[in-house]
Amino acid sequence: MHQAQLQLELLDNVVQSKRSATAGEHESLDFIAGSALLGWAASKLYTLLGSDAFMVFHSGKVRFGDGLPAIENGEAALPMPLCWHEDKVDGVAYKNGVVDAGKIYNWFHQKPDWVKQPRQLRNGFITQSGKILLPSKSHSPHIAIIQKPDDNKLFGYESLGSTQRYIATITADDDISVDLFDKVVSEFRSKVIRIGRSKSTEYGRVKAEILETTTEKKIPEDISGQKELTLWLRSDMAIRDNHGSPVLLPIDPTWLGLPKGRITNAFIRYRSYAPYNAYRQARDVEQQVLLAGSVIKFEFDEPLTKCHAEILAGGLGTHREAGLGVVEVNPKLLADSRPCFEFASITLTNTDRATDNVSSESKSPLIAFLEKRAGRTSSQQDSKQWAVDKLEMLRTQYLSARNYNGIKDDQAFGPGRSQWRRVYEATMGATPDEVISKLFTDHDCACRVGNNERTGDDDWSIDISQGGTLSGWLKQEVESIRDEPDFNLCLQWLTRLAETLRDNPKGELQ
Repeated sequence: MHQAQLQLELLDNVVQSKRSATAGEHESLDFIAGSALLGWAASKLYTLLGSDAFMVFHSGKVRFGDGLPAIENGEAALPMPLCWHEDKVDGVAYKNGVVDAGKIYNWFHQKPDWVKQPRQLRNGFITQSGKILLPSKSHSPHIAIIQKPDDNKLFGYESLGSTQRYIATITADDDISVDLFDKVVSEFRSKVIRIGRSKSTEYGRVKAEILETTTEKKIPEDISGQKELTLWLRSDMAIRDNHGSPVLLPIDPTWLGLPKGRITNAFIRYRSYAPYNAYRQARDVEQQVLLAGSVIKFEFDEPLTKCHAEILAGGLGTHREAGLGVVEVNPKLLADSRPCFEFASITLTNTDRATDNVSSESKSPLIAFLEKRAGRTSSQQDSKQWAVDKLEMLRTQYLSARNYNGIKDDQAFGPGRSQWRRVYEATMGATPDEVISKLFTDHDCACRVGNNERTGDDDWSIDISQGGTLSGWLKQEVESIRDEPDFNLCLQWLTRLAETLRDNPKGELQ
């Protein structure tokens, strides 16, 4: 099997529509669809390849995988598995981009006693080392001028933000010649490609490079002889039954080329969309697919063989040439009730904590003082890092508000130093509930929303998107850390860093 790994760096924002409907709010995918890469290659090679074009672009023997977010070392993240849950009462299971394995449980296993209100993890991508990636998005309004001023229509695009990096994989079966595969891959070697919607305007430029130092990921050989199988979808999957009808629950594994059997457990979401064909300038037949991140567990009547391993390696279902049907087989992250990340930090058990508490009584005053001081330093660093991360999000909200409301670059807007000082003062000597009341619910709250009168504050009431305000964004972020021990410290750092945003017309940080 041939394989080439691509690095995709977004030079512009890229519009990847989640659904084909034109009415309602536009939503973007959080990955680069493999169909976009296939479309780019087809636009350059379809005529040149002649009779080989069908084998490359339609047979499924050559597969253009989705571009998934990547971290600094080039590791591609995987879609969040839908079988993972967190306790809504206990707070979010990730902080500052790192997942706390102790707050996640796998619903494939027995529900633990400490879970009161389970909540499914749906957003983001997870790495083998426990880092979570949430691709940044932005919304830009546009106006469509049709014929007369009365016909003008306002619309908008949600897009993936520029400067982000993604990793995609192009694979081909053994019966595809090396020369033919090289022709396909060469269209992505150190080139700037254009993908997505509105790529003829300000969207769609992506720098593509071939990563030469990649190795092929193979399906483990130990699946031979097994009668159970867990599949974690790396990409969307389109399934059809024996009559050619689309299905959303593969109750019969033979539809996927696997032995007879049954589903024993599954966590599935799905969507419908009609891919746009730029050559025909029309949409193809609507597809119903299982979403990436879905997890399915099968039990078979007869053991798996090496032939089934080869089927899994090539992907399952239809439209595999567009990157659909890529799966992780028996993933280690889903093997236990809790995820086991590589290089994960050690979590003390109750017994360990009790032993640690007993030993601390015999420590000298100097050691106790230094450990207390180190704890305060660590708390300061964690709180500041949280504020820095939220400040970058706040900068994005400022830019979104400027575009949404048509505010000029030389016009200052948003909360100034006095408003942020009021937020800072609300955190002094108050509990999280008292802080939230002082900021959002009291009669004279610091972040009140309304009109020009004393019932509201224009600086906090400014719209950052359709139906959202800057005050609403801040309230959501504040409530997300209500149960954190450093709640007040986090907000204090955020207010200190955010005071300069209004003084910078372009929302640049100081």
